[in-house]
Order: sequence, then C-alpha cells, then structure tokens
Amino acid sequence: MRRFILAGLFGLLPGLAAADEISGDWCSPAGAHLRIEGDEIVTPGGQRTHGVYSRHAYRFIIPEGEADAGLEVFLQQLSEERVLVTFEGRETEEWQRCAMVS
Repeated sequence: MRRFILAGLFGLLPGLAAADEISGDWCSPAGAHLRIEGDEIVTPGGQRTHGVYSRHAYRFIIPEGEADAGLEVFLQQLSEERVLVTFEGRETEEWQRCAMVS
C-alpha cells in the first residue's frame, strides 16, 4: 500500500515542478497578454524579445515599435496563478495566469 501512495506522489512531482515557475501565459486585468518561455518573452504587442529569467522572476525592456518602448518591466511570481508586474515609473499591477481555452 505504501508503494502505491509513494508512486502516486512521485507521479505528481513533474506537474508541480512545471507549474511552480514564471514561464507561461499571463493576463492583465485590462486584457493584455504576455508569454514567458525561459529567457524569451512574447510581449503584449506580439514581439519576441529576450530578458533576464529566473524561476520566479523575469525582467525585460519593452522593444522598439511598442507603446512604452524602452521601459523596463519586472515580473515577480507570487503564486502558481499570480504575478506582480511593475512597469518602470508606474504602479505595480497583479496579473493572473491566463485561463486555458479549449
């Protein structure tokens, strides 16, 4: 019996590990969307650029051609479903992990 419980717990670990990081899709209360994939990000304006990635934080500069180009943006993961997003010179916003659409 103990083996089955341990096997079940170990089976959950890969999913938990993948969810416990900042990579993924994030949505603002106003409807903006961004995607973090390691050190690469797809900005709300749809451009791909690179930033500084750590497991629970991400920092990038808004690329040319987008509103607010040149501003630094910092994301800090609060939980599996929430991040704080700070645009340089503005108040911090709380974003949510985007809902899956099928």
